[in-house]
Amino acid sequence: MWYLVELEYIPDKFAPVRPDHRNYLVGLTREGKLGFAGRFDDDSGGVFLYGPGTEQELQTLMDNDPYILEGVVARRTVRPFVPGVAFGLLPEDHYE
Repeated sequence: MWYLVELEYIPDKFAPVRPDHRNYLVGLTREGKLGFAGRFDDDSGGVFLYGPGTEQELQTLMDNDPYILEGVVARRTVRPFVPGVAFGLLPEDHYE
C-alpha cells in the first residue's frame, strides 16, 4: 500500500532541521520507500507519498524522520493511497 502523508510544521522549529530532514528523505527515495516529497509554498507543511509498504513500515519511517524526532511537526495526517497515474512510480503494465 502507498500512503499520502501531510505534515503541518511548527513555524519556528523546522528551518534548522530541514537539511537533516531532506537528507533523510533523499535516502528513502534512493531505497525505493518514498515516491515524492515536497513542501507547501508558505512553509506551513509538506506532503509525502510513502510506499509501497505496510502501516508498520510507514510508522517506522515516519518515527525516524528528523522532523518527528526534533518535534517540528504540529499535526500529521495519513491516508492510504492508490496511485492511478504517476510518472516513474508505477510499472508500465499498470496502465494496460
